[in-house]
Amino acid sequence: MSSSALAPGPEVRIAELLSELEALLPGISPPNLLDLRDGLVRLEGAVLRLLLAAVVTVVTPPAKEPDFVMTLEEAAAYLKRSKSWVYHGWRNQCLGFRDGGRVRFRKRDLDRYVNAQRRGL
Repeated sequence: MSSSALAPGPEVRIAELLSELEALLPGISPPNLLDLRDGLVRLEGAVLRLLLAAVVTVVTPPAKEPDFVMTLEEAAAYLKRSKSWVYHGWRNQCLGFRDGGRVRFRKRDLDRYVNAQRRGL
């Protein structure tokens, strides 16, 4: 079955719409009928755009939280540990990385460490 058999083309839809409008509103002049048709076509497009936006909103997964990078001081405060503990333990725990000459920490890595500690791993 071809797609044209399933969905009529725009010319057929417009002709059907015009004949339906003429039947519903017999007293309207042809120019007014065309204006009404044009308004209905625009309304149909607007409704379809709104429906598409609603579907996209429902289907689109929530955006990921940005991956925050912390300094040594921020990581120590976040973990509630001393700066020296964080600095000396960052390599053993795979918590941080070097950024130039400084050690930096990703929040997701610190969260992973905290969750593992809570589970006793």
